[in-house]
Order: sequence, then structure tokens, then C-alpha cells
Amino acid sequence: MARTSAVAGAFACVLSVGIASGCAFVPSDPDLPALGLRVDAGVLSVMVPHCPDDPVVSAEVAAQSDATQEPPSWSADGFTGDATLGIPLDASHWTSATGQYSGLTTADVTIYMKRGQYGTSVRPPRTLADLQDLPPGTFDVDGVEKRAADYLKETAKAFPC
Repeated sequence: MARTSAVAGAFACVLSVGIASGCAFVPSDPDLPALGLRVDAGVLSVMVPHCPDDPVVSAEVAAQSDATQEPPSWSADGFTGDATLGIPLDASHWTSATGQYSGLTTADVTIYMKRGQYGTSVRPPRTLADLQDLPPGTFDVDGVEKRAADYLKETAKAFPC
């Protein structure tokens, strides 16, 4: 996940031109990592890169047909779980949750962190049903099964906090 937006970086660079010379416009936003997904007993869980000082704030699941409409099919605030184990999108891991996504076959998922957000989509030909029955502790990351610990290690290396 990008920690500083290119727009903000460019704005800061423009502001600093009068103060310091040699400001370069270098892209500061690397490609975001793919997210891990799994479904257990109808509950969608998401694995995102972990930074201890960037906690999960809220989450949304939207049907692709209503992804630009408010409200989303399901939303929650106040994550109470351990994000290093995955972020279950069910009422028991949030202080407040509304809606449901049980009837969806495809979806757009957004996880909001203190300093930004991560998003992913499950689109045809894949469906949420394809994310069921994964081995314990593994997530589907762009069609590849990865253990949560391996995902976190890889993303920490590629996207340090």
C-alpha cells in the first residue's frame, strides 16, 4: 500500500521548490500488493499487509453492480480481531456492522486502514464460492494459495512499513 500519494508528494515538491533546489518528480506509489481472500462458513476473510502502526479501521463489501452506490451491501467499523490472522468480515469481529453479503457471488472489498485503504474484487469467472474450502491458515492471493505467515513475510519485504 502506498504510504504517500503521488499527488501529495508532487504538491510538497512544488511547495519546496522555492526553498530547496533539486526536487525530482519520482513516482512514490508502488503497485499495491494483491490481497488474500478466503470464505469459511459463509464469512469472507481478507489478508492485507500488516504494519503495527496502521490498524484496520473499517471495511466494506459491495455488489459489483452497486459498487459506486451508497450504502455498500455490508460495512463495519471498529475491528476487534488480530489482522495478522486475517480480517473476518462478520459482526463478531467489529464493534458495529450492518448489511449482509451472503447472496453475493462476486464483490468489491475495501479495507480501510488508519493511513489508507486496500481494495480487491472477486470477478467472473471467479466467484466467492471459489474461495471456500481452503486449507486452514491459507488465503487465495490472485489464484495462488498462500499461508498467512508467508503472505505477511512477502508483503513486509516488498512493502515495508
